[in-house]
Amino acid sequence: MLHAYPPGETGPLILEARVVDREIEVTITDMGRGMIPRPNSTGLGLGLPLMTTLARTLAISDGDGGRGTEVRMRFALE
Repeated sequence: MLHAYPPGETGPLILEARVVDREIEVTITDMGRGMIPRPNSTGLGLGLPLMTTLARTLAISDGDGGRGTEVRMRFALE
């Protein structure tokens, strides 16, 4: 939850999965602060590159009402 909530703050992390057209669609949603730059970051971590390599599709958007983040990925079931 490093990206969703500041240190010391907690909140929901919702994971949903469903089968769509012979793929599994996984959606992860939080109600945190959203995607913001981290000035103390040394660069890209492994998260986004790993997701784009393994998933057939990847979409990252603001959560409902502009609060939080939604990550939606699809993976082949073969």
